[in-house]
Amino acid sequence: MDYITVREAAEKWHLAERTVQQLCRDGRIEGGRKFGGTWAIPAQAARPTDSRRDGGRGPSKRPAPIALRRGGIRIAVPRLLWYSLLILSG
Repeated sequence: MDYITVREAAEKWHLAERTVQQLCRDGRIEGGRKFGGTWAIPAQAARPTDSRRDGGRGPSKRPAPIALRRGGIRIAVPRLLWYSLLILSG
């Protein structure tokens, strides 16, 4: 199996070297091994998904706004505001 260095992986994936090191440390790069103080990454390893985007953590925790129609215009109202209006008007 051929290995590449952190620097080569960073150039290949357009990431910072430190980011690649952290991905290796976190076990997010399949087959990454540490020999002494240096990480060895398989040459065929795929770039890990970005955990800050939907691919890493799943759907957003924020509930979707409630859509209302007033005179042909669609208005998005945050749920907290919607529930507050319901309580105050009821």
